[in-house]
Amino acid sequence: MATLVEGFATTGIPADLAPSALASVIWADELAEATGEVPYNQLVIQAAERFESRGQGVAPRPCDPDYRTEDMFMSGAILGRAFKLTGKSIYSDILADFLLSGKIQQSHGLFWHCRSAAYYWGRGNGFAAMGLAEALTYLPEDHDSRDGIVSMYRRLMDSLGRLQHHSGMLNKCWTSLDHISSSPLPA
Repeated sequence: MATLVEGFATTGIPADLAPSALASVIWADELAEATGEVPYNQLVIQAAERFESRGQGVAPRPCDPDYRTEDMFMSGAILGRAFKLTGKSIYSDILADFLLSGKIQQSHGLFWHCRSAAYYWGRGNGFAAMGLAEALTYLPEDHDSRDGIVSMYRRLMDSLGRLQHHSGMLNKCWTSLDHISSSPLPA
């Protein structure tokens, strides 16, 4: 295992690593725990250091300013783990602010793909679900924003439950959801 990650772990995260690829180091804290090689944790922290608050209502760097659902997962996975490793509230606060200020979750619970794409992408809502779950895994119980994020997660899960096919699958994309508020949950 060490030979697979040695170069990456010793040189750190490449400066030219695309922002969307930062979540590719979510294995590092688990590998550190499994092997006792604490330096692997630095990869998570290096990834988290790339996040920079740009103010309320603006996505943090390196997230897309258009608030893409993919970034919900990336930020939840990295910033949550960095908070767990360091206890630094800057990570949990950037994460919570990002999730709550995006305003891409609609009243029925699903998320638009991003602010400029007013459609509901099945996989994008999966990214939102994973990002919210990651955030809730690591946010402290007493964090000021936790209840708001729990509410977002519950509304999303309720909507996905109404749209899920008997096979367990979801549509690739939804353009109209007029029926969602009255649809019963599957048995």
